[in-house]
Amino acid sequence: MLSPDARRHGYALIVVLGALVILTFLASLSSKTLLSEHHSSVATREFQDRQALSADGVSYVMDLARGARTPARLALPGHDDVWVDLVDVGGLIDLKTARSALSAKVMAHLDLTQDQTRRYRNWQRNPGQEADLSAFLRAIGGTPDQLVPLSRVATLRSGRPGISPMHAPRAVLELVTEADGSREVLMSRVPPAFVSQPRRTLRQVWITRGDVQWLAGEVRVSDGSGAAWLWAP
Repeated sequence: MLSPDARRHGYALIVVLGALVILTFLASLSSKTLLSEHHSSVATREFQDRQALSADGVSYVMDLARGARTPARLALPGHDDVWVDLVDVGGLIDLKTARSALSAKVMAHLDLTQDQTRRYRNWQRNPGQEADLSAFLRAIGGTPDQLVPLSRVATLRSGRPGISPMHAPRAVLELVTEADGSREVLMSRVPPAFVSQPRRTLRQVWITRGDVQWLAGEVRVSDGSGAAWLWAP
């Protein structure tokens, strides 16, 4: 049988161990909270940095007016290792006006579900006023992770039934021809039925910093005062 002193010591040990468990739990919880806040702060700062670079890139493109050829990669003045990539939207596949065989290639590229494909066909018959790809994805029940691959090959602004091979990015040429090779070879393999004129005044703007690239949006450029940032994701 334990003496009163032994029992008191035992109770004290239990209390100390319990306190240590509680303190350990609180320290762990605090650490997780601080780490979560840090990650949130970093993500917010990264988002703000991207927005600022997108604005600088678009302003630079509009200042160039129609002077820069497309596709093109230009260094963004005032920033180290930051590039602006320009694409004439006439080199992209217009989801509203493209020939059905072209739009089918985009749908296959996105690996849409049967329901999304059905909703796209219904949308194409009556596309409404959507002018940006985010709205298009919402209309067909798409997901945010589909925006980047879609943006690399498609637009809602060219108004063309086909593409301008000379102005098309490589991703579009490979999609249309289902082939590989040099840019010149791919351009020569675009079927005549898929060839249209460029838009020249409408451009897609991508920003590349290091090994990270994102879409800044689509802009209208001109040699006068009609430049405008039409859409940003």
